[in-house]
Amino acid sequence: MKQSILYIVLALTLAACGNEDPVKPTNGSEEIVGPHTLPQGNHPYDKTIREVYDKTGSLLLYKFSDTDFAWGSTQSFLWSKNRMQDEGYLYALPEEAQVGEQVSLLKTQFLDLFPTEFLKKHLPLRILLCGKLFYLEGGYTEVPTEEDYKRINAFEGYEYFAVNWGSSELPQMTKEQKDQFRQDMCTLLLRRIYPDVNKGTARESIPQAFTAVSAYGSNIEGSLAEGFLNSAHKSSEREDWFDYLKTIVSTPLAKLEASDGVLSHELVRRKYDIVIRYFKEQFNVDLQRIGNMSD
Repeated sequence: MKQSILYIVLALTLAACGNEDPVKPTNGSEEIVGPHTLPQGNHPYDKTIREVYDKTGSLLLYKFSDTDFAWGSTQSFLWSKNRMQDEGYLYALPEEAQVGEQVSLLKTQFLDLFPTEFLKKHLPLRILLCGKLFYLEGGYTEVPTEEDYKRINAFEGYEYFAVNWGSSELPQMTKEQKDQFRQDMCTLLLRRIYPDVNKGTARESIPQAFTAVSAYGSNIEGSLAEGFLNSAHKSSEREDWFDYLKTIVSTPLAKLEASDGVLSHELVRRKYDIVIRYFKEQFNVDLQRIGNMSD
């Protein structure tokens, strides 16, 4: 996915340039995609950012514009006073003194948990490192106050993840906050590889062994005894699959296997085992190891 988009960007750039002289980066930086260059500055963490790019093909950017953040194929993700009826997001650029720790947080709580090949295939083109990141619901008739801002760890825009915590608050981050950050990042990536609509070979398929365990439809209860973690998803194989992924990466095994845990139900246990085995064999990813980090 990332490589295909990169080729399209390069082709359009070449076509637009015509006979003009090619752009030559200065100060030893290398143009990667559009206006973005690496390194973006002269910090020790710029080397780590370059290493992440070389391994995964994804740019960790701490200098970017509203255009980078807002643009989507069908919508603008940036909230503004001109479109208060629509949902959107607000951000602030990170404090550069905190970016090194933010990159470390991103690596230890997210990137290092998945194999390089998995990340290379499924990460978006860019990861926008933010100092502040808020979600605003739509439907406002007056300008909302700061109390209306919902602070979030991350969200997915068009071929990018926006990630919070590049601020002076990062050193005071609690274990609970780190756990939630890790869970949010992992579920964001796992949701991306099983999208609402099929996006071709860059996305993965749900194993038939999983969907064969439960009967799907509106005429069933969608109970734990029937193998469902969320009854609202009894008619959707995809949402049922994602319920398992999200639950596993956010829950220690001891809690799942407790006497009142969800794995005490036979069909849930059967589907859980399929998910765990599938990710280990297909991607070399131990989802439960991620969940156990919240213990």
